[in-house]
Amino acid sequence: MPSTHRQSSLFNWLDKSSSSSLQSVHNPAIAKSEPRTPRTLKTPTTPRIPKIPRTLKTALTPRQIVAQMLPKSIMTPKVFKTPRSIGRTTGMMKKTEPVCAICTKELIEMRNGRIGCGHRFHRTCILKVLETKENTSEQNCPICKAPYGFILCGRSKIDSVDAFGDLQQPGMMYARRMANAKRIADRTEETEYAFVRLVHTTALETIHETLEIVRSERIEAEIFEKSDEFMNDIDEEIEKLEKRKKIFIDMQKVDEGVEILLRELKGDRSGDLNSLFTYPEDGDCCGIHDCSMDEE
Repeated sequence: MPSTHRQSSLFNWLDKSSSSSLQSVHNPAIAKSEPRTPRTLKTPTTPRIPKIPRTLKTALTPRQIVAQMLPKSIMTPKVFKTPRSIGRTTGMMKKTEPVCAICTKELIEMRNGRIGCGHRFHRTCILKVLETKENTSEQNCPICKAPYGFILCGRSKIDSVDAFGDLQQPGMMYARRMANAKRIADRTEETEYAFVRLVHTTALETIHETLEIVRSERIEAEIFEKSDEFMNDIDEEIEKLEKRKKIFIDMQKVDEGVEILLRELKGDRSGDLNSLFTYPEDGDCCGIHDCSMDEE
């Protein structure tokens, strides 16, 4: 009995010592296998819905509500711009200047003016169209056919344009038209020619004023170094006005001579043109040569 008790006590002592030694040893594999707390996953964020005041709930449409929820970049897409190289090669996005409907050239190339209906033309072009008409009743806008009314060109305004005909200069047709205008009111020849002379005097004054304006425009064009085409346009109008001035001066001289002749005829006894001619004597048929020689 004593030996058996001694063996059991020995086993008990070995069992306690082994268990205590195992508890004191640190095993890294065992330490790593300890359970860890799992990481929390990020939940997907939802767009924040703005709070809509009660007063606006009825005023906003569903499209407006969605527009407030989405980013601004989505609701306002970028505008596509054509590259400059494409515009140069293919002519896309090219800025065009307004053109004259008469000569189809750009308005900025020469002096331009606006007429009463609002359409714009080159000054020289619209004047040529209006002045080449036979009657003032035919002077209309080339586009809308409305009466031109006036021509506003820069700082100058032309209220009326004479209809001279194809040559764009006063001639016999122009003089007859002016005479007939007065003949309707008074049929006396003296008053008729006095009226024509007054028309020519007024026309000369208008030409003189226009020449001063055009010459000042030429000086201004030289200062700003305008193109040759711009300068030639002004020179052509100056040349046209100078010729017109000379024609009116010559017509005025003729009118003065005719008026003097009419006064002399009025004071003559016969009162007609017969007193200005030498009548043939007896035996002569025309007074120019001896008709008796023809009979032989």
